[in-house]
Amino acid sequence: MTLSVLYLVRTIISKDKEEAFDRWYNEEHVPTILQFRGAVSARRYKAVKDPEVIAAGKLANDRFTHLAAYEYQDVDTLTRWFSTPERKEMRSDHESRWGPIDNWKEAFVQIWPK
Repeated sequence: MTLSVLYLVRTIISKDKEEAFDRWYNEEHVPTILQFRGAVSARRYKAVKDPEVIAAGKLANDRFTHLAAYEYQDVDTLTRWFSTPERKEMRSDHESRWGPIDNWKEAFVQIWPK
């Protein structure tokens, strides 16, 4: 059985660029990723920065403002995506629009349900 992979990217975007960033991400960036064979889904989130919520849940109040969660069919698909010209072009486009990329990336293989 093939187990899916969740690829998470946390990034920082300043308030003054947030509206343009969200529009670009939702209308250009994510649709390009979802065209790749084996990309299953994409979701975006904004960090909870409310001090009461952070304290109640003992959450970290770190510097990252946004999270993108991409699901890929399997590890091979994610590895293939990393080597595509489209991904290289997307990273270049991101940097030219928003400056150097300050982000955190991690991938997780699904373990349940199998």
